[in-house]
Amino acid sequence: GAKAPAAFLRKEIHMNQKMLWQYARLIVGVGINLQKGQTLVINCPVDRADFGRLLTTAAYDLGAKDVVMLWRDDYCTREHWLRADDSLFDYVYGWDADRLNTLAKEGAGYISIAAAAVPEHDRSAWQIHRWSEREPERQS
Repeated sequence: GAKAPAAFLRKEIHMNQKMLWQYARLIVGVGINLQKGQTLVINCPVDRADFGRLLTTAAYDLGAKDVVMLWRDDYCTREHWLRADDSLFDYVYGWDADRLNTLAKEGAGYISIAAAAVPEHDRSAWQIHRWSEREPERQS
């Protein structure tokens, strides 16, 4: 079988990272059952790049034709939701729709990594709503 990338085989690497490698292989090989010659699309937050890379390696080990990585940044996504012009929420860029529709028509597999790791002390700063529409705080 395929071996984990060299960085994950060093003795100083903790068992949980080796388990992440096994989990990546399980997701790609069993979870979505990636077939040889199939393209894989991975939607991955930048702060989980390490896991996105493991998924990429696992996919190529299993014979992926291509791996398309869609990086995203949760901070930037939050800023978009809070501050972008309202007209954008009913709009999809044509190039983005074409890309995703083409990949879907070609039978690409999709994996989306969700990683909402907001520190407890910072949760109030990450609440999604528009500050200007917020109900005024009542003083007692």
